Amino acid sequence: MKTIATFSQKGGSGKSTLAVHLGVAAEEDSTSVIIFDRDDAQASSSRWAGSRSAESPVVLQTPPSQLQAALKAGSTKGFGLAIIDGPPHSSPDSAAIARVADLILIPVRPTAFDLAAVGNAVKIVTAAGRAPLFVLSACPPRVPEVADARQALADFGEVAPVEIGERIAFSRAIATGQSVTEFDSRSKAAAEIRALWQWIKEKTR
Repeated sequence: MKTIATFSQKGGSGKSTLAVHLGVAAEEDSTSVIIFDRDDAQASSSRWAGSRSAESPVVLQTPPSQLQAALKAGSTKGFGLAIIDGPPHSSPDSAAIARVADLILIPVRPTAFDLAAVGNAVKIVTAAGRAPLFVLSACPPRVPEVADARQALADFGEVAPVEIGERIAFSRAIATGQSVTEFDSRSKAAAEIRALWQWIKEKTR
């Protein structure tokens, strides 16, 4: 079982949105997924799962002390992918999450505040011996800030070639307990998520 963590040191970056959407995209691509919600303050992934009619992906709130055992149990049960929706700010288990993840995705909005917060996340990730992978999220169309953010992030690590646009489809899908690939499978938002998942899948091989 491969393990991916969505990681951020700033709230509102799109961390939980990324976690649940990648979970559904992986399920649609014949990978069984379990999501561990470690965002105790917001529990966004858990609330999304609670409003969802579909039974997959499985979403569990897991205390830090039980995460290692939960990952082992998930692997034993035959899940192909674990996604850890990490805490939005520095917490005692941030480093532990970084150590158990095969890939660490850091969503970043193309804003000055988001870019300023990247350094703290990178320190935690690199201290755990991992390399961060950045995903530009909530990108407005046709603005220079997106390219500027991509260039700035490249100094810290690899940036996903797929950018996630600032689209109302995401909030509408989340509100109905769905992902954009379910809510509007032909939308640009759905295409972006599928493309991002394919890129991530290659990274886990």
